[in-house]
Amino acid sequence: MNKRTLTSLLALTLGWAGSTGTVRYPVTGSGRPDAFARPGQTLTLPGARPIRIPDLPPGRAVLPVRGGIFTGGRVEVSVLPPVAGGVVLANITQPGVQQPRTSVLPDRVQVLLNPGLNPDALARALRHLGTYGRVTWETLPAPASSQAPINTRAVIPPSPCSGTLVEITLSGKMSLEDALNRLLAEDTDVIWYPDPISVAGHPQGLAQALPAPPAPRTPAALQRPRFFYPAKLVSSGISALPALGAGANGQGGAGVTIAVLDTGYSRSLDTLNELPPRRLLPPMNALAPFHQTASFTGYDDFWEGHGTQVAILAAGGQHGTAPQAKVLPIKVCADVAGRATCRTKDVLRGICFALNQVPPSQLVMNLSLGGAVPTDAIHATLKWAESQGAVIVAAGGNQGLNGNPREYPAAFTQTAGTQLGLELLAVESVTPTAVRSSPTIRVAQTWERSTFSTQGNYLNISAPGEALDIGHPYLYSGTSFAAPLVAGAAARVKGANLNVRMGTQGGGVTLPSVTQTITVRAFMLDPARTNSFVQPGAKPMLNLSGY
Repeated sequence: MNKRTLTSLLALTLGWAGSTGTVRYPVTGSGRPDAFARPGQTLTLPGARPIRIPDLPPGRAVLPVRGGIFTGGRVEVSVLPPVAGGVVLANITQPGVQQPRTSVLPDRVQVLLNPGLNPDALARALRHLGTYGRVTWETLPAPASSQAPINTRAVIPPSPCSGTLVEITLSGKMSLEDALNRLLAEDTDVIWYPDPISVAGHPQGLAQALPAPPAPRTPAALQRPRFFYPAKLVSSGISALPALGAGANGQGGAGVTIAVLDTGYSRSLDTLNELPPRRLLPPMNALAPFHQTASFTGYDDFWEGHGTQVAILAAGGQHGTAPQAKVLPIKVCADVAGRATCRTKDVLRGICFALNQVPPSQLVMNLSLGGAVPTDAIHATLKWAESQGAVIVAAGGNQGLNGNPREYPAAFTQTAGTQLGLELLAVESVTPTAVRSSPTIRVAQTWERSTFSTQGNYLNISAPGEALDIGHPYLYSGTSFAAPLVAGAAARVKGANLNVRMGTQGGGVTLPSVTQTITVRAFMLDPARTNSFVQPGAKPMLNLSGY
């Protein structure tokens, strides 16, 4: 008996089976778990012996089970973080300061409903979900690629975007895991992905350093398209880094848009006018539903300009790696008591905003954010975006001094049961350690992993990410700032159509091949196109001169 049969039986037992009007199922490769549980809990499954959940980090785990109806004697469990307390993380820029690891809201769940529900089925579903507690809901914006004539839509697989996103504030004494498990047992044709709502508070995952005293700068120095390092590195023999911003042979990312899902955007923080209006799409605020933010005001940046600087590193005319690409800033992180706080629900909404504004075949998405708790609906939405040709880049995490917990969405590169690994680029930070010179290479650095950069087998590429100086009063460190360098490089590959194939599928409609994002990733990770001066243990680093 398969997982679908199991959920159908449980749905009938609970007395609920919805009629959709259309029959569609969750995204292929983004399977749901069999159950949610926390470490130390005993999980009781239909017809199977109870199993005790070991002390595992948050995420999908495949565990052995005896009896029951589970194929191959295995069960997929989505492990939630501890109820309270848990591991604390040191702040890498403020010694002695600690913050809690990503937490989940104990009384809230989010539910992504099938986008194919007809109005009557949607109304029934919302009434039923109201039995769990207070319900608020919104319709996510449809992807641009699905806004085609009706006779061509059938060739495009259904996207989680355009579905209904529901937030439930649980009533009574129902625990979070009990609510999630009940929702898993509902009709799969109605409920696609039930998830906890996790909140990642920063700066635990993002590092910034202010030089003391500020290094003297001249206008001429600021005009050079290169990164600068603080005096302590320069005095040890490290000169200014070679330029990464100049697109070779006109391959600067023209025709591609980089969506920067972050803390927002403020033109006043772009002191060198690196993103002129012609290359900047109207910024968006994804902290509220699409239909409530018609003007998308309130996108202004905060917290030392994190989102603005990430956008500059991706596509700035002087300091970016794709100086001809367009940028779409989308605010998904809020200012809560002076800290950047990112809710997975807002990130999911922001992903759909990006897909609504830019066709996936022209889109690179930069996610310089993350947390320890994965969200199945985000995995599914990114999986669909990749299948349509979008390239996803995610910061790998800054917990190298905190036990290297996995950081999502970057850790979605790993397969976990029926949740297949995404073909995204998961980025770690490297820093120069020495200088080599030769008759043909004037300045070349050897690079090693930054001490703060998370280590993990889910990471697959690296870029400079330590003490980057782009003319702002702050120096920037963290995988957050390495990631946009990779996003810009991906835009250059897509813009030049390097090693990217197109396919024709039905009805004479040309659509991106599902191999597009995979070939972009493989092209960038080809040994011939990565830096040979990376020390053992670090992931291959971009070598843009080969593009």
